[in-house]
Amino acid sequence: MKSRIRFLRSYVRYLLEAARLKRLQMSGAPWILSRTACLGNDVFERLPLPYDRFNMQKGRADYIVKASNEGSFACKPFYVYPYLNLEDILTFLFQQKNIRFFKQRSKPRFIYMDSYSELTDQLFVHKTRGFGFCVNYSDLKVKEAGVWSEFQCLGLIPVADLKRHYESLFSYLRKTYGDVPIIFIQFPTKLDDREKFKQRGEAILKVIREIKHNYAPFYEFQAEEALIDFHKADNFPYHFNDRTYDDLAEKIIASGCLDKEGTKE
Repeated sequence: MKSRIRFLRSYVRYLLEAARLKRLQMSGAPWILSRTACLGNDVFERLPLPYDRFNMQKGRADYIVKASNEGSFACKPFYVYPYLNLEDILTFLFQQKNIRFFKQRSKPRFIYMDSYSELTDQLFVHKTRGFGFCVNYSDLKVKEAGVWSEFQCLGLIPVADLKRHYESLFSYLRKTYGDVPIIFIQFPTKLDDREKFKQRGEAILKVIREIKHNYAPFYEFQAEEALIDFHKADNFPYHFNDRTYDDLAEKIIASGCLDKEGTKE
């Protein structure tokens, strides 16, 4: 009963968010499209941006493109929520269901992203219904047999495929929204002892710097290594101290990119 109530609450929040987006679209007010996890969210709070923001926290690059082009691939949270470890993840699944955020007719003021989803999120696909969703492996009750009878895990984006998927995503965003400024934050891997994720972080950094000029205006930001440390509340390697967030916010503001705007149609 409790899990069903949690699901219904998340579903109501999803409907309210969809309605909010519709009202904003009809009003013509400025808005921001974002795909950020905790780093991007905490940095955003430090930016002087008085606009509504619509976020898809775990919308991996390949998921966004495929679900935008194939509606049947969009997440169906009802079939996933019994296998979630944390209630909070259900909200992110409804964000993935609401792929309409990435298919609006009105242009956002900015597209605001960080790299966490390509760094750590894994893609799962329902074996019979064919929909997909992105979460961390530990977000699911992976020891339950039902997970593996219903879902196939396609894993992380292979490092060799990162460039192709980023190019597909940015090309899709340019086709949909023209030259709206893209703000991209690199997720630090300094605090993660796992070599696999350090290598993935370096690969993402390299790819973005190789291709970003093709999608200008594109602004990329990386925190100063010496400032990065654990958040005071926990030792999770992707929760950072205030100096990390402050440094990134200061760099974004100093760059002047918040004053830029795509060409009006």
